[in-house]
Amino acid sequence: MKKQILEYASGGVGKTNLLGTAAKHVFKTTGKKTRVVTADGGGAGPLEPGIRAGAIDLLDVTAWPYPFRTFDYISRGWWPKDLSSPTPWKELRDPDNQDWSQVRAYGVEGLTAFGLQLMNSMRDRQAKGEQIGAMDGQKLGLFGDGEGTDVLKLGSNTMTHYGIAQSYLYTFVKNFRQLWPRGVDLIVWTALELKATDEAKAPVYGPMLPGKAATATCIPWFTDVLHLDVIDPKKQPDGSVVGERKLFLNNHYANNDPIPFLAKNSAPRDGKMPTVISPDFEVFFSELEKANQRALESWPKVEGVAK
Repeated sequence: MKKQILEYASGGVGKTNLLGTAAKHVFKTTGKKTRVVTADGGGAGPLEPGIRAGAIDLLDVTAWPYPFRTFDYISRGWWPKDLSSPTPWKELRDPDNQDWSQVRAYGVEGLTAFGLQLMNSMRDRQAKGEQIGAMDGQKLGLFGDGEGTDVLKLGSNTMTHYGIAQSYLYTFVKNFRQLWPRGVDLIVWTALELKATDEAKAPVYGPMLPGKAATATCIPWFTDVLHLDVIDPKKQPDGSVVGERKLFLNNHYANNDPIPFLAKNSAPRDGKMPTVISPDFEVFFSELEKANQRALESWPKVEGVAK
């Protein structure tokens, strides 16, 4: 089954490590690569073994100009001719001029970082005098920092910007589906977590996007939404937090917090998928396969009907 999966967690819990287990599973089961696109600038240390093993091609677009154009191209399968180039965005190959036989999955780090880049781009362009949306640029909190001729023009985001960023993030998620006919059947996104509200204005935890209203509404964009968390966390003298990491596959409560964390999985209900597992995509896909098999076995057997 073709999947777009979102995994989210607070900072430092292990989102990149978890993404690495997806690439490892793909490489182990198919011998093919995972393309990882990062925009969060947080470093790819946990992915380094996969890169060195030839299982991961890493593309850092954090400093690329024109993020709307960048994310549109990348989400439709455009890829640099040379990943080691200092300006890889200047030589992108379109999807029809690439060999897809060795590519099976994409990892995208992440939904939160992409949204922030879109918002920052609109803010900076607004500060330079470009009107984005229907509001008068003079009423958007524009100001200068400095004195004399050495003044940096600054701006602030508007509600229009939030709507634009949310809309285009959804477009980029949909764009990746264009890669399914090319043999790319798995896209794994990461995101930070955020306390927000659902459609009924009730508090929830979910993935962080531009604007808290998008936290709950983005859940249907993905086939599976998984929450990575630390159980019974204990703060150490150096400020670090230790505890057992678990991957939650359904809405749940954690650490005595009365506010739910959003999550879902694509297993049929008859399959009795676990609600929490070890943070490893190999475990997730194994449990999903077993759940699908249990669901199949629950269906009545009718003589003469092809299986």
